[in-house]
Amino acid sequence: ALKLMDVILEIEPENMRYLAERALLKKELGLLKESLADFKRYFSFVDPSSASVEILANYSDLTQNVRSEI
Repeated sequence: ALKLMDVILEIEPENMRYLAERALLKKELGLLKESLADFKRYFSFVDPSSASVEILANYSDLTQNVRSEI
C-alpha cells in the first residue's frame, strides 16, 4: 500500500488526500519522522481548520511523540 501511494504521489504530487493517507500509514508502520514530514507537507497546503479530526489527532499525537524522542 505504501509503494502504491508513493507512485500516486509521484504522478500527482498535489494530491493531498493521498499525502494524508500516506502520512497516516507511515505512522502506523512506525515510520514516525517520515510520517511527520508528510504531515508537514500536507499542512503547508491545507489549512488545519479544513483537515479531518483523524488527521489533526494523528498529527498532534505524532508531534508529541517525536518531540519526546529528541
